[in-house]
Amino acid sequence: MLTVMHKRIILLFNLLFFSSFYLKSQIVNIEDKRIRLGDSITFKGFVDLGFNVFKNDKTLMTARAAGQLEKLAYKKHFFLLIGGYNFAKAEGQSFLNDGFVHLRYNVSLKEPLVFEAFTQGQYNERTNILFRGLVGSGLRLKLKAGDKNRFYVGLAYMFEQNQYNRDLVPTQNNHRMSSVTSIKS
Repeated sequence: MLTVMHKRIILLFNLLFFSSFYLKSQIVNIEDKRIRLGDSITFKGFVDLGFNVFKNDKTLMTARAAGQLEKLAYKKHFFLLIGGYNFAKAEGQSFLNDGFVHLRYNVSLKEPLVFEAFTQGQYNERTNILFRGLVGSGLRLKLKAGDKNRFYVGLAYMFEQNQYNRDLVPTQNNHRMSSVTSIKS
């Protein structure tokens, strides 16, 4: 049963969420990369590495690396580290060169509030992003619908800096709001 305070918090989150639609969307969606940790599993992760060289008339080289690590500590603290790298080159010409790393920390406050802080760095040669860095924090409202189903709404502030490979585009410093709605089952 939702209390009046919970209803007001949900209303506030919805107002801020729907008012932020005019903002640019994110480049990397972290929410869909989370692995569900259970009561007995408190540590998960993976590493994916690949390297290929193809030689026909020309030589094509590709490389990729990705990894993710999640840790739940004392059912209150949650850590998430994600990274990725992609590279493709043929006859001295780069076709793909991008990478990112994301670190997130969540701590359960008084139910149903969760505080989160995050930082991210990335680059993408193809889209001329020399460096994109951000740091931010915010609150999530965690609602349960049964033992396994969860519904989250959240709002966070972030500072973002973009540096481009183009001379005509200056470094951009942006203050942004980020909203999330997530259903986990």
